[in-house]
Amino acid sequence: MDYDETTGVRNADKVVLFSEALATAVKDTVNSDQFALVLGGDCSVLIGCTLGLKSYGNYGLFFIDGHTDYVLPHSSFTKGAAAMDLAIVTGNRHLKLTNISNSIPYAEEENVFAFGNREYDKEYVGGIERSAIHYYDLRSIRSTGVSIITKKFIEMIEEKNWMVFGFISMWMYWMIS
Repeated sequence: MDYDETTGVRNADKVVLFSEALATAVKDTVNSDQFALVLGGDCSVLIGCTLGLKSYGNYGLFFIDGHTDYVLPHSSFTKGAAAMDLAIVTGNRHLKLTNISNSIPYAEEENVFAFGNREYDKEYVGGIERSAIHYYDLRSIRSTGVSIITKKFIEMIEEKNWMVFGFISMWMYWMIS
């Protein structure tokens, strides 16, 4: 394990290098008017994707995940960037990860809809609840409704006259008994 004492994150230097390369690929693809599909086995790919989009200005991020990914290193037992990616892209960690290419933040908190968290521990969700992120855990999704939440996000995009980009992080879970 390559633990970075400065950031409190495992493999921080490798995450930065990969994110820079991915950001370049995202920018090149968007510039060429091609369809961009980023598949990754680790949620930290969000860092490179959002860094690449940052060069176009502000944008909205509809973040769908079963976790908030807004964990800070002192609260993380894994110390992996994959559990911190939403905090990192919104500028909430050490500058080594949050300010690649002098682009802090990669996504503005008030432009992020975080959707789908299924963890309810107050220590775990406290950070995202105190942020400016539009936060919808499973309970609030069920009470508000997917269509209403999605409509609010689309209205924000239309109001700000932003381009629409889509990145999907998909995970498959198997239960072994």
